[in-house]
Amino acid sequence: MNGSLLVMKKRQQRPWPKAFGSHPLISWASVTILALVEGFCLSADPVPSVRVVLPADAGVVARRAAGILSRQISERCDAKVLTAGEAAWAIHLGCESGIGPEGYRISDGPGGSVRILGNDERGLLYGVGKFLRSSRYDRGGFTPGTWRGTSVPQCPMRGIYFATHFNNFYEYSPDVADDVVQVVEAFEKNHRREQIGPSVEQTFERVREIETKLTPQARTAWRWRIVFLRALIDRELFKTQGKLEGRTLQQAFGELTAIYHAEHAHSMPIRPPQIRDAGSQ
Repeated sequence: MNGSLLVMKKRQQRPWPKAFGSHPLISWASVTILALVEGFCLSADPVPSVRVVLPADAGVVARRAAGILSRQISERCDAKVLTAGEAAWAIHLGCESGIGPEGYRISDGPGGSVRILGNDERGLLYGVGKFLRSSRYDRGGFTPGTWRGTSVPQCPMRGIYFATHFNNFYEYSPDVADDVVQVVEAFEKNHRREQIGPSVEQTFERVREIETKLTPQARTAWRWRIVFLRALIDRELFKTQGKLEGRTLQQAFGELTAIYHAEHAHSMPIRPPQIRDAGSQ
C-alpha cells in the first residue's frame, strides 16, 4: 500500500481493555504503533455541522454504516450531525456496481460535499472507515479528509482491528468478527488468575471453532496465535487451579515469548514465568 507513515500514539482519554493486562508475561510495556495510511491529508478548515445523506432504498448495512459515520463524528468532535435540513457540509452515501467486489470510491460531490460509494454495502462500510480515518476531530468542528480515489481488495477479506491492553492490535476476517468480540469480552472477565472460572472451557471451544474458519495463513499468524494461546492458558490455569505448572503452559508461554521477542528485535528482557513441569498433559 502506497502512502505516508503515520505515528499513532495511545489515546490517553480512553482506558484500554484489560484483556491481557494481569496475566503473567502479557503485561507488556506500552508501545508506539506505526501504521501506513494511504494518502493521509486534511482540508484546511473544520466545519461546524455535517449532513449525512442516504438513498431512500438503503439496506441494513448501509444504514449501519451511516450510523457509525454519524456517531464517530458527533462523539469525537463538536460538529453537529444531521440527517435532514441545512448543514455546513454534506456526505453522500450510496452503492454503485462496477467498482469491484467490496471496493469503494471517494470523490467530490455537489456543492463542495463528498460522495462515498461502495460497489456493495460492505464496500460502502469500508469506504466510510477510510474516510473517518483520514479525517480529523477537534473542538472547533470536523475536518474532513481530502483523500479521493478508489480502493478494491485483492480478495474478499478486510482486516478489522481490536485494540487491547497496551496498544496491541489484532485483525480478523469479518466472517468471525462477532465471535472474536465475544472471546475478547470473555478475556476481560477473567484477566486475573483468581477470576478464572468454568466458562474458560466454552471460550476455548469457541476459539477452536473460529480457527476452523480462518485460512491456513491466518491460523499461523502471530496476531491469531496470541488470542489462541490466551484462551489455552486460561483453560490450563483453570485446570491447575491457578498454579503455574504443566507442559502445556510451558509451551504456551514459550511461544508467547518467541512471538514477543520477534527474533530478538526488542531489547526488553521478557522471559516466561517459571512453570513447574507436572508431566505430560
